[in-house]
Amino acid sequence: MVCAYRNIHLVGITVLSLGFALSCSSSSFKGSPGTKAGGSLDGGPSKNPAANDGGSGASDTAANGNGSGGSDSGANGNGTTSDSGDHACKPNTIPNNYNIMFVFDNTGSQLTTDPTNVRRSGALSFLDQFNTYVGKFPAAQVYMGVLSFNTKSIHSTNGWMLLNTINSSVIKQEIVTATTNPNGLTSFSPVLKDAATFFAQVNALPGGQNSRNYLVFLTDGDPNLDTPAAINSAVADLVNNYGVAMIALATGPQVTKAGENLVQALALPTTPGKFPDHMGRYYRAPDAPTLERTWKDLFGTLGGCK
Repeated sequence: MVCAYRNIHLVGITVLSLGFALSCSSSSFKGSPGTKAGGSLDGGPSKNPAANDGGSGASDTAANGNGSGGSDSGANGNGTTSDSGDHACKPNTIPNNYNIMFVFDNTGSQLTTDPTNVRRSGALSFLDQFNTYVGKFPAAQVYMGVLSFNTKSIHSTNGWMLLNTINSSVIKQEIVTATTNPNGLTSFSPVLKDAATFFAQVNALPGGQNSRNYLVFLTDGDPNLDTPAAINSAVADLVNNYGVAMIALATGPQVTKAGENLVQALALPTTPGKFPDHMGRYYRAPDAPTLERTWKDLFGTLGGCK
């Protein structure tokens, strides 16, 4: 099969798109330079602390043993969660488009709070569910990106990637890399500020304004190298300027009550915006089984058709 390569400059970023014959395509683009998983990118911008907005989104605490959060448990509005990948879409309905950024806490504490790496396995299963969704509804456009953090923001290699049969395995490898070798302390705001740069780029794509923007933020502890004011600023920027709904997961047994409140306050906006189902969500998963159920429930929560 012959492939044609071309470089496209988008918001000052070089996009490498790979066009295949027979409607086989792969596209990705990167955010601003910063720290990259497995190495350092040149010219990374300085990261100023920023992020947690007061208030909270819908609380989907999964610690009640059923892995769902009540009113958000169903993509089709009837209180049921679809894990099949069809999002309860009926014939002749229009599938939703999504831009989903995973942000993984990869600090040293993950060695004890998530020793079996459920944050990784759950995310991979979540991606598989969206693979099924895209397979059933080829008109759906789903972009995914991966970031991780400790004291700094850590970029994946490829930035945003359009979810398809070619890119799925690449995105999975990005998730694996982002959840490997946890180390360091915790700062939320650098990665949140980086995420805003990524969403600015994906919003600029054709049809970008018709997609639901979600940031799935997973952490097991309080930010010990950050300030609430800095976190508030970064989250407010994502929500108000880039149309992002924050999905906040507080995981593991070590999160303090203050930490829970801080993570819950990330779950903005608290009311739907452009789309009736597009708003912040908060999940509390104190152990591995609950986190696994939460990942499964999350797919049904986000999905739907117009």
